[in-house]
Amino acid sequence: AFISKTRGTKLGEEVGYQIRLEKQYSESSRILFLTEGILLNMLLENSMPKDVGAIVFDEFHERHIETDIGLALALENQKSHPDLKIIVMSASLETKRLQEYMNSCKLLISKSKTFAIETIYSPLSTQENTEEAAVNALRMHINKTEDEVVLMFMPGKHEINRSIGLIEKSGGFSSYKILPLHASLSKEEQEDVFTPGRKILVCSNVAETSITIPGVSLVIDSGLERQARYDHRRGVNTLFTVPISKSSALQRQGRAGRTKPGKCIRLWSAFEQQQKQENTTPEIHRIDLSGIILGLIASDYSSFESFPFYESPDSEAIINALRLLKTLNAIDEEGKITSDGHYMARLSVHPRYGKILLSASVKNCLAEACIIAALAQNRGLMSVAKDSMMQNER
Repeated sequence: AFISKTRGTKLGEEVGYQIRLEKQYSESSRILFLTEGILLNMLLENSMPKDVGAIVFDEFHERHIETDIGLALALENQKSHPDLKIIVMSASLETKRLQEYMNSCKLLISKSKTFAIETIYSPLSTQENTEEAAVNALRMHINKTEDEVVLMFMPGKHEINRSIGLIEKSGGFSSYKILPLHASLSKEEQEDVFTPGRKILVCSNVAETSITIPGVSLVIDSGLERQARYDHRRGVNTLFTVPISKSSALQRQGRAGRTKPGKCIRLWSAFEQQQKQENTTPEIHRIDLSGIILGLIASDYSSFESFPFYESPDSEAIINALRLLKTLNAIDEEGKITSDGHYMARLSVHPRYGKILLSASVKNCLAEACIIAALAQNRGLMSVAKDSMMQNER
């Protein structure tokens, strides 16, 4: 919406987007914003819009598995479409390794003016939890200038809401807009964060790289994030709360100091900073691969030894994924996809949940199975109320 506004066009015309269960673009669209999952599905299903001239992979350093596989498939697609341009972007890239992977591509470095950022380590005391420590840091370091913008990083929605409650309860911030910022907000709610004036934005890591908020002068960083990992007890990928890496801490710090001198309060010690890992472990090394493997098999990529991974997964992870897919009857003993597998590959869920939904559709209890699958993934069952009519329906 922001880019279409700056271009002076209506959203869905020159500039469009597609996310899960929602899209707004037309044949006249020249710039199309996609989630990495949508792009991966387009590449796997060979359903990219016609005449695509360039694919841009932004924030590649986050190393989501859809981005890794999507880049590999885009490079394969480029072999038959040599005019296709592929651009990989990030503020922190392993440039040498990436250039080698992308056939000695050109390297462009863009530098911008930055202002000084004071970094203060303020570890939690034994009497406070993360949210309380963050609010205490806010009261201590806020400047209360006319246009001050504060970013407070929390791992997830629960901690965000709790922090907002503590800020409102503590008093002294009535002149500030206190807003949440996380991926499950509606477009309208996310646009509120760009309105001018004093703001305290309590956010997940969506504000670490995905959204740039102008005018930030103070960052308060919990040092935590929700990260997808394989849960051996449940047999599916689950979000865990874990410490962030040094590179993520640097990204969050860099939200301040873009337009004026800033300050970053880290709720951990300088010693803990030294012990952090340098970069976030790529998803391909920490999640179950059965969903990705099934998608590749459904698209006739069955030789994983020769697949051009940017970073190859552990062979044991591939073996475990294939074993699970055979157990679920998604592939046969020879590794070929079954009719059940084709059905499951079209669903944007883990193959275990895909099998549940497939079986439920046969037994006429699909609605109940969807609720169970949603509960098992800790997903909300209610639609976000976007207007008074929907609020009344809820």
